[in-house]
Parts: sequence; structure tokens; C-alpha cells
Amino acid sequence: LKRVAEEETGNSRRRMGFTEAAVITGGLGAACFGGVSKALRSPGTGLAAATPHAVLGGGLVGDGTLAMLRVITGTFQIWLTVDKIALASMGDVCNKGGGCIEMRGWNMFSTFTVWNWSLMGCYFFITGTLALLPAKTQQKLPRSVLFSLWVSFQVLFSTALLVSIVVWGVILPAIQRMEASGDFSEKAVATAKEQFWGTFGICAHTLNVVFMVLDGLLNRMQLVRSHVPFAVLFGCIYVVFCWEFYRRNNFWHYDFLDYRSDNAAIPYTLLPLVLLLSFLGAHKFLTVLKPDDEKAKSS
Repeated sequence: LKRVAEEETGNSRRRMGFTEAAVITGGLGAACFGGVSKALRSPGTGLAAATPHAVLGGGLVGDGTLAMLRVITGTFQIWLTVDKIALASMGDVCNKGGGCIEMRGWNMFSTFTVWNWSLMGCYFFITGTLALLPAKTQQKLPRSVLFSLWVSFQVLFSTALLVSIVVWGVILPAIQRMEASGDFSEKAVATAKEQFWGTFGICAHTLNVVFMVLDGLLNRMQLVRSHVPFAVLFGCIYVVFCWEFYRRNNFWHYDFLDYRSDNAAIPYTLLPLVLLLSFLGAHKFLTVLKPDDEKAKSS
């Protein structure tokens, strides 16, 4: 990040943009760690509450049925991710800042959508596999592992909803306006359409919600408001990743994360707020779906 901080040394406003973004992100991360520490110690929603029965077991269906559904879902998601990274290519993609990148190989893994989708695949495959172990073996699993899976469910549930709402409610209408305006080249429009209307795009922006909502209905877990810091911390980690990705590739997937902007502090401040609100909204949504869940009442 030293090169990032020293970039454009003759332009003090740009340097201040990065400094503000770094201070905001670092401050939020530190605050989140405090919330995480408190959540871990909570008797009702911390490590002690993460039992094999609560995390791996099924609610509306049997434990074995849910385990197989999770393994199948995770295998599909991991396969589709590997297939996209290994085989797919959308050519060069450029942003407003003038940077361009070839969207193929590991560069495909750099978007928030692919992070959400691929981590969902890992969550489903791991929870399903652990649930197929003998009961005595499950009891020997570290509570930290089970708690991590519980947190993963909550963060991925809320971010899946956020990703789909943003894509279907904001990005796709913008692409339609972009095509109608005629101000963009046919290649640019075709690339944008392929990213969201291709096989992976449809799955990652639609099936992500279907899979997480279905799992939420069938499992014994709930979203807990005191676990909000985990969702915000996840966003902070992705922001830091974007800094490093820009350092290596001179490219921003999301222009609002470009710290060179004079107003970089605004989106960097709003982003954690959006993550917080999406988590609380997802918490309310799942509580409505499972109103009789004991954890929903205690959270």
C-alpha cells in the first residue's frame, strides 16, 4: 500500500482522498473487532451457542436431507466458479478512471459478486460434509469452526440479498439506459450484458438468494443483530482487497471505491452503513420466515 499512498505525490487532494479512505476503513475495522470480541463472549449468541445441533442440523427437514442438499448446492457453485475462472473470458473491461483489465482467469475472482458466490459454495459444501459425519465426531468439532459457519451463513445471507437488489434494481436498469442512449460502443454494451445475463451472471445474481433463503428456511440458524460487526468487517476486508487489486492492475471494479476522488470519504462512510442495513433487513426477513425459531426471540 506504500505505492498507493505515495501515488500522485504532486496532488495533495488525491493523497488526502486515500488517507481519508484508509482512516475510515481502519477505524471501522477496529470498531468491528471490538464488536466481534463481545459477540464471541455472549452466552446466548457466542461460541457456546454454536453447537452441531444448531449449526449443522435441519429444522423443517432431517439432518441428512439438509446435509445432502448443502453438498449438492456447494458442489454446483464451486464447479460453476472454477469453470468461470478457468474457461470464461469477457475481453477487456474499462472503467471511468481510464483503467482497463482483461476479465479472465483469476481476475474474474475480483468482484464482490464472485466473492459472495464462491464463499457460499464453500459454506454449503463444508456444512453439508460435516453434517454427514457421525454424531460423536460432530461433537468433537471445535466450537470456533461451528461459530465460523454460523457467521458465514449470516454474512452470506445478507450480502446475497444486497447483491441481487443492487444488480436487479440499479445496475441492469442502468445498462438498459446505457444501451438506449447510444453513447456507448456496441462492445461495451455487449460486455455489460454478458457479465449480468450470461449463465454465471444469472446464477450469481438470482440463485444466490434462492439458495440462501432455502437454506435459511430448512436449517436451525437465525441472524443475530449482535453479529452485525462481522458483515461490516467482511466489507472492510473486500475494500482492502480492492486497494491491492488496483495497485497490481491499475483498475477499479467499483468507481466509488477509487480513493483518488476528492469525495472518497462519502462512499467509504456509506458503504458500511449499507452493509449494516442489509444485515438488519435480512435479520427481519428471516425472522418473518421463521417466527417460531427460539433464537429469533432471544436475538
